[in-house]
Amino acid sequence: MINIEKPNLKSLRKAPFYFWALILLFFIVGIWVQSYMRENELKKIQIDNITMENQTPFSIDVIFDVINNTRQCGKKAVLIEAYTNQNYLISSKLVNIEINPKSKSRHVKVLDKFYRRLNEDENISSITVKLYHRSAF
Repeated sequence: MINIEKPNLKSLRKAPFYFWALILLFFIVGIWVQSYMRENELKKIQIDNITMENQTPFSIDVIFDVINNTRQCGKKAVLIEAYTNQNYLISSKLVNIEINPKSKSRHVKVLDKFYRRLNEDENISSITVKLYHRSAF
């Protein structure tokens, strides 16, 4: 028959205060380093030549260039927003784009869902395209 002994819970010690303080310090420094690296990465990726084509009352084509000056490739999230001439947000879309290291690429995305119909005297006057990153908090 197997003999199983229960551990004595009174003999277990609590971790000392400096151990928990050191873990907290490493956690805070890790978040700081991650945010610094993300900001530095966003500065090296540029979005240029934003144009809109094939504007209809129901959709719009957005064309933009992405210049990647980093050595990293992968998928990046891009937020595209369209504004009317009265400065109302009429449509926004979060898309993923594939970028290659040290390259320039052209992307075409379609905004096909408007928040409301355009009035007769309204038209889309400006488009903003920016890199989107989720923050830690």
